[in-house]
Amino acid sequence: MVLERGGSDAGIIHLIIAISTLMAAIMGAVIGTMPAWVRRAMLTTFLVILGIQGYISLPTLFFENEIARNLMDRDSSAILEKVFYAKRGVGDFHLYTGLAVLTPALLGIVLFGSWRYRIILGFLFIGIFGSIMLSTFSAAVLLAVLGTVILVGGILWSRGFIGMIILYAVVMGVLALSLTLLGELEQVDRVSSKLERLFEGVSAAGIVDGDETRRGYLGSISLDTFLAEPAFGVGSVSMGKNSPLLYVKVGGHSSWIDQLAEYGIFGFGPFLVFIFLLIRQAIWGWRRSRKITDAGVCVSAFIFVILGFLNPAVFVESVAVPVVFLLSMVSSADISSQLGGGSNKNE
Repeated sequence: MVLERGGSDAGIIHLIIAISTLMAAIMGAVIGTMPAWVRRAMLTTFLVILGIQGYISLPTLFFENEIARNLMDRDSSAILEKVFYAKRGVGDFHLYTGLAVLTPALLGIVLFGSWRYRIILGFLFIGIFGSIMLSTFSAAVLLAVLGTVILVGGILWSRGFIGMIILYAVVMGVLALSLTLLGELEQVDRVSSKLERLFEGVSAAGIVDGDETRRGYLGSISLDTFLAEPAFGVGSVSMGKNSPLLYVKVGGHSSWIDQLAEYGIFGFGPFLVFIFLLIRQAIWGWRRSRKITDAGVCVSAFIFVILGFLNPAVFVESVAVPVVFLLSMVSSADISSQLGGGSNKNE
C-alpha cells in the first residue's frame, strides 16, 4: 500500500541524497572552509524557522485527526476531511512542514552539537520519525526519512578507514535501491524523456493547455503570489486532496518560486543566503585546488539549482529541497572533521 503513492518520487529522493552525499564526501569539506560561527548561525536560523512551523503544525497532528484521517481509507476518511486554508507567514497547518522537514534540520544540529545535544535531539528525532510513520502512507516521505536515518547512522558511527568504507557502501546501497525503484516503478522511456518534457513545460508551450507539464503556467501562479505578498508570503499550502488552494495561489511544481510564494523574502531569505554561500565556497575550492572532484561539485550544485525551477526535487514539502542539499554538505563537513581535515569539531 505504501508504494501505491509516490513510489517513483521516493526513488528520486534517494537518488538525489545518495549522489549528493557521495559527491560531498569524496571532494572533502566545502562547508568546512566556512567559519564555525557562520555554520552555527545558518543552522540556528534554519531550526528557529522550522520550529515555528512545527509549533503551528503539531496541533494538526493531535487535535485535528490528521493521523486518523491518513490511516483510514479514502471513503472512510471523507467524514474527517476539511479545508486547510493557507496561513499567512512562515507557518501553516500542514503536518509535513513541521515534522518531515524538521528531521534533517535536527540532523545538522546533532552533527555540530555536544553529546548532550545528541541525546536530547535523538529523542526528538525518534518522536518525529514515529509521527511521520503514523501520519502518512506516502512512499516519498517514508523512504526519505528512512534514507536520512541510514545516512545519519553511517555518518555518526563511521571512524577511520574502515568506517568510511562502510559509509560509502551504505550510500551506494541506497543508490542501488533508488535505481531499482526507478526501474520497477517507472517506465524507462518515461524517465528518459522527463527532462525534455519539463524544459518544454517552462517554455512558451507551458502556458498552453495542450502542454502535458504546464510548468510555465504553474510557475507563473507562484510568481504572481510572491509579487502580491513579497515580505512573508501566503504560508505553505497543504498538498493533496485537502488543498483546494494548491493551484490557486501556489503552482507546486517549481521549488524555488514556490518557496518564495509560500515564505516570502523573510522566510525564504536564509535559505537563499545559505545556498549562495555553498555554491560560492564550492567555486572557491575548485579555483584553489583545480581538482576534477571539486569541479564536479560546482557543476552538480548549479544543476541542482536549475532543476529546482523545473520541478520539485523532493516531493515532501517545498522547503525539503534545500534541506537535502544541506544534508549532503553537512555530511561532508562532519566526515572532514573526523579525518582531521577541518575545524568543525563537535564541542
